[in-house]
Amino acid sequence: DFAYQRKPIVYYHPSTLPPHYDEGCGFVYEDMGFGPIITEHEQLVDELCEYMKNECKIKPEYVKRADNFFAFDDFNNCQRIYDEVLKYIRK
Repeated sequence: DFAYQRKPIVYYHPSTLPPHYDEGCGFVYEDMGFGPIITEHEQLVDELCEYMKNECKIKPEYVKRADNFFAFDDFNNCQRIYDEVLKYIRK
């Protein structure tokens, strides 16, 4: 939801925790994620402070990733779902 709305995201995964996803699962957070991956507490605090200093604006590189990921950037999702449901019902 945050990426779709182009709001900042920070992935916090402490280095002491094992990975919560399998490598090669199709989505590579380092290359495709919508925000930085933070592994240390101090780094997390610094990143959050930096976002607050910049009015919580998403960084351009992550806007570009979101733009490339989502097929639509409008307010018509409900209409598209409704239309698809009608198509399915009328089969």
